[in-house]
Amino acid sequence: MGDGFYGTGNGWRVELPPAITRDVYPELEDGLELVIGKAKHKEVNYALSNTFGFGGYNVCSIFKKYRG
Repeated sequence: MGDGFYGTGNGWRVELPPAITRDVYPELEDGLELVIGKAKHKEVNYALSNTFGFGGYNVCSIFKKYRG
């Protein structure tokens, strides 16, 4: 099993895992496309990575598809 990312001509093609908190926050369904039940494959142009380490070493990285 890979990391779920693979490239295409326009953006990154990713496998989005299903959410497990749908019943906890039902009001989030208004205006959002939630991934519920099974994973979806989507084309994305932006990616966010949160990394939390011990001792306060926390990093948030945002990546954008380069269009050159």
